[in-house]
Amino acid sequence: MINHIIYCRNLVSKLLVACLVSCTMIATAIAQPSESKVIGDSEDLPFRQLSNTHTVHFTVFPSSFLTADVAQAYQLTRGKDRALLNLSVTHNHTQGLGIAAKLTGTARNLMQQQYPLEFIEIREQDAVYYLAPFRFINEEIMHFDVDIDIDGQNHHLKFMKQLYVD
Repeated sequence: MINHIIYCRNLVSKLLVACLVSCTMIATAIAQPSESKVIGDSEDLPFRQLSNTHTVHFTVFPSSFLTADVAQAYQLTRGKDRALLNLSVTHNHTQGLGIAAKLTGTARNLMQQQYPLEFIEIREQDAVYYLAPFRFINEEIMHFDVDIDIDGQNHHLKFMKQLYVD
């Protein structure tokens, strides 16, 4: 009789574990749809395809990543509460060297305070890219809106980034 009770308990335990595993797998499948994202349209990729001919590449990084010599050469201020938006526009059918564009934009925090972005054009050999310095507070989420004009074609880049003080 005792062996029968132990056998039943083991069987019930195994069934409960099997049910929990099945429910977890179903919940995971529901929570994470199997749809794939189109490359360049994902919010977490550091580039966006603007058109059939152009792509914009962008990143935000702390100003402390710059050496003092580089910051001085481009008249950039380094500090624990300062960061830079780095942006370049490329032709889709070339080796990825940045090209000239007209950029305007703003950075906005969750309190809806807007700060204009002043882009500095950097030319190195055949490449062109742009840096826009801005200030932030620790763990601040910034929303970036950038208008990009390439030879009269207007495009808009919109993304957000959470920033941390070094």
